[in-house]
Amino acid sequence: MSKTSKITIGVIIVIIAVIVWFLMAGKNPVSVQPTSSAPAPQNAPAPASTSSEGLSTSPTDTSNAALNQDLTSIDAQLNGLASDSANIDQGLNDQPVSQGQ
Repeated sequence: MSKTSKITIGVIIVIIAVIVWFLMAGKNPVSVQPTSSAPAPQNAPAPASTSSEGLSTSPTDTSNAALNQDLTSIDAQLNGLASDSANIDQGLNDQPVSQGQ
């Protein structure tokens, strides 16, 4: 190979590398997040979460009423899980129907 063809191949490889880098950089832009000099609060109160049944639970409330409410929510979710599991079992045990022409 002559010196000119080696230089041409090298330039082509560099151009391809720059194009690939440009395309990859466009898909994943780097975002700079501003830093804050104020410290984050250490013991912020946790917000109450809501389950799918609309029952509200709080991770910091340990009263009997709150525990009973949490247990009711868990029971409702487990009953929904049992129903879903029964529907899945029924679907898996489904028998094929003969098709007439």
